[in-house]
Amino acid sequence: MQADYVIVGAGSAGCVLANRLTEDPGTRVILIEAGGRDWNPLIHIPVGYMKLLDHKQLTWGFKAEADPGTNGRAIAYPRGRVLGGSSSINGLIYIRSQPEDYDHWAQLGNRGWGWDDVLPFFKRAERWTGDEVEIHGTEGNLTTSPMTERPEACHAIIEAAQQLGLEYRPDVNNLPRGAGDSIGWCQQTRGGRLRASAAVTYLRPAKKRANLQIVTNALVHRVVFDGKRAVAVEFSRQSGVERVDASREVLLSAGAIGSPHLLQLSGVGGPEVLQKAGIAVRHALLGVGRNFQDHYIARLSCYVRDLETLNERARGFGFANEIMRYLVQGKGMMTFGASLCAASVKVLPESATPDVQCVFAPASYKPGLIRRLDDRPGITGGPWQMRPLSRGYVQVHRGEPAGTGRAERRRVARLRALERFDRLPRELLVHDGQSRHGRRRRPAPSPRARGAAGRRRLGDAGGQLDEHERPDDHDRRERRDNDQIKRARETGGLIPDTRRFPRCLLQYLVHVPRFARCDRQPVAILGQQQPLGDQSIHGLGQACGPGIT
Repeated sequence: MQADYVIVGAGSAGCVLANRLTEDPGTRVILIEAGGRDWNPLIHIPVGYMKLLDHKQLTWGFKAEADPGTNGRAIAYPRGRVLGGSSSINGLIYIRSQPEDYDHWAQLGNRGWGWDDVLPFFKRAERWTGDEVEIHGTEGNLTTSPMTERPEACHAIIEAAQQLGLEYRPDVNNLPRGAGDSIGWCQQTRGGRLRASAAVTYLRPAKKRANLQIVTNALVHRVVFDGKRAVAVEFSRQSGVERVDASREVLLSAGAIGSPHLLQLSGVGGPEVLQKAGIAVRHALLGVGRNFQDHYIARLSCYVRDLETLNERARGFGFANEIMRYLVQGKGMMTFGASLCAASVKVLPESATPDVQCVFAPASYKPGLIRRLDDRPGITGGPWQMRPLSRGYVQVHRGEPAGTGRAERRRVARLRALERFDRLPRELLVHDGQSRHGRRRRPAPSPRARGAAGRRRLGDAGGQLDEHERPDDHDRRERRDNDQIKRARETGGLIPDTRRFPRCLLQYLVHVPRFARCDRQPVAILGQQQPLGDQSIHGLGQACGPGIT
């Protein structure tokens, strides 16, 4: 097999690139996916995500190495192994982030990545189904929607948040610069009653094009080099080991874990790591697999009274009624994602903008990553620190494609913002505005007691904290990394993973800006304009072989 471009990974980035590159009928593209077709109905029913996070066929089953900061637990990292990647298994939340996040990227030297620069690409990618407003696009591929139902339990949460001083924002994606603490209803990547995954919104329209070939159930072993230029990809499926040649470029979109692992299998990475795994060094690049960041969530739940929650709606006749509502009207709890409303709050004095987000759901869950509803009515708040301080890494353990290895060092002591914000969902869930529904607030302890209690709770939570479906950010993109980038440019024909973002994570959902980023990337790949900034993906792609959750 041969094509102009070979794309590895049919997640959000791979689907967008396959769509945009094949718009030119003269450009041949082969898209390789380790998983199968997205035929499982749970993928397309929004609430089905609850059954997908540990699905044996639809996820990779990744786990972080055990760490003292997590009470010795090996935390699960749900990554989609199916057409659409993690966009086929995630919680459907659509939040773009604060304008200041993108302005900070530009301040780091990434020209063309400020808020005013990226907003047109967000709008170009989006097909908004709500009321027409200037901030949303309506002609794009990615279908986004407001909530079909706003349960009373979430109204009570928003009312309590306003009484605590948070501003209600009618549109969480219409944040002005300088916005303070706020709360609002989540938006979803959903079209009508069905999930709007990357496979549905970008790949499905491109499937009929003769210049696109999709290869599924194919595990990529390595990138093949001719000297220092990437020329092909080697993969295996039932028929055996095969090779596909790329006359122009190989594009890696295998995710924040898969792409660095594949690079290391191909001999691109830190020499000590490669030699320890028995892999010959093709190109020494120390940054591959380093600077791993993610959002770390701690779910806090409380039981409620005199409020209807999903816990009771998901049983017996109530659940049968929900199924009928979904089939007939396309509404109800079957259209819900992971969260229905979200709050953003600044808790650290040195932060210029909100630094912690908390998402809320009108349900409570039994312990564990996989959401199993509790037996009693309850609601849940899940806070995470938007700007994580800890860094981890992805590291190959042996030279086999199935032998991915990953280690991450995250000390709970470094989650300083989460330690403080831990108090807000506790206060909010039992606030006076909610006292008729939940437990009454206890007398406030002294400041010293509050600090000690927060540290103790967070320490205890080390056995319950979970990754929030959005690992990201290898090989930081900053101007001060120019020396390594120049060294990387010795390798050609390889475009790095579009999961790579600048030094800091976006403070909301990494998955959402990936669509805007990838939507603009083919312009640079095809050479229709200069790459956007010295450290753009295309620039690094010409340079190195080494950006969702």
